[in-house]
Amino acid sequence: MRNTAKLLLTGIFALLVAVPSWPQQSLLAQGARTTPQAPPKPTGTVVPQSPLTIRVISDLVSSDVIVRDSKGQFAADLKKEDFEVYEDGVKQDIVTFSLIHGGRTFTQQAAPVAVASEGLLIPRSRPTNDASGRVFIIFVDDLHLDFRMTPKTREILRKISKDLLHDGDMYGLVTTGTSSVSQQLTYDKKILDSLSERITGNAMKLSEIRQTSWSTNGPSEVRHRAHVAFETLNDLLKNLESIQNKRKAVIFLSSGYDFNPLVQTRFEDQVEKMNTTAEQLRLDPFVVESQSTDALNEADLIYELSYITRMANRANATLYPIDPRGLVAGQDVDEEVAYADW
Repeated sequence: MRNTAKLLLTGIFALLVAVPSWPQQSLLAQGARTTPQAPPKPTGTVVPQSPLTIRVISDLVSSDVIVRDSKGQFAADLKKEDFEVYEDGVKQDIVTFSLIHGGRTFTQQAAPVAVASEGLLIPRSRPTNDASGRVFIIFVDDLHLDFRMTPKTREILRKISKDLLHDGDMYGLVTTGTSSVSQQLTYDKKILDSLSERITGNAMKLSEIRQTSWSTNGPSEVRHRAHVAFETLNDLLKNLESIQNKRKAVIFLSSGYDFNPLVQTRFEDQVEKMNTTAEQLRLDPFVVESQSTDALNEADLIYELSYITRMANRANATLYPIDPRGLVAGQDVDEEVAYADW
């Protein structure tokens, strides 16, 4: 297509020089067929030829808009003319407009169809499934999934393969921990069934977090695991920016994050270790300063999650976080931590 554009633009440029009074529509129609004849060169004269460079820059930005009426129902009868798009107060042109309903794309305003001209190779149109299908990124944060949730996680992946993915949908899968599973975008749903059997939870237990080393930034291992998960997800969202004109979603399997875990349990441990009372320990300047630092750690987590949200907006992707535990009724009996901390 790049070579085709060069041929077309070169013909138009030459035609502009030869006949500057023709209308623009005629130029586009005739530019590919006309080969302008260069004037004869004088004998014995060398005419220097300067390279001709034509640069064309076009920015196409896709964005989803959900419009609801007064009853909260999705308005599916809107047209291209009903929308105005502004960037920094400047009105932008709407090139394409499509309705996406039920996960499928229905083109309302199609792009102009290229007319075959002599000497031009028109690329074949994409299959319908490839044009209307969706893109799913399945992000399995097994660094924050308990080992006992492995069967439940695998069941969720099998349900995604069976009920969520349709013909024409592409998906990819990435893990963060020891499962070490990575699948590039593919249409084959059978691959997901085999990959699900390799997923294993590898999260830290609360008792392990309780015994790990603590620094001014909280538990070191907890922060490191969260950093790995967030960096991996950020890289995925950056790659999704390059995919245009498709519905994109990230299915986020994780049990969540906490940069200030086990507050009550750690306080009770300090009371027992220092052989003092809770009231006296709360007045200790070191404890007061430590609690202030813990509050800043929570702010760091909020910043990390807000940054991920901004990256998803930039990539025009939707995040669907899922906790495989579902609705849990009570605390695990083998975890010796305060109920509030759990």
